[in-house]
Amino acid sequence: MAQGVWAGLPTISGTYSQLYSYVVFAVTLFHVATGAAVFVLRRRRPQQPRPYRVRGYPLVPGLFIVSCALLVVGSVIEKPVESLWGLGLVALGLPSFMIWYRGSATAAAPREGAESS
Repeated sequence: MAQGVWAGLPTISGTYSQLYSYVVFAVTLFHVATGAAVFVLRRRRPQQPRPYRVRGYPLVPGLFIVSCALLVVGSVIEKPVESLWGLGLVALGLPSFMIWYRGSATAAAPREGAESS
């Protein structure tokens, strides 16, 4: 909700380029995290089935991470204020994530007295 309100304000005020800068910075951060997840999951769960293969592993995802990280650094250097606002926009979603995560963890936990199969 807070993210929607915050995203709506620059849209209404006519500063679309600022909104674009916020979103691109945040999305690029998530691209870095997604690329890094390939390495983390392959190390932590080597026996896990891989329904999707990453061509050129480890070079291609490594280059992807470096490229995206350079975009993030360039954004911070070129537009530091917008980059911090973009990071703040992501942070606004953390309370919702924590509520959702806590709710899914509670639903997945076995209840006391329940029989296990």
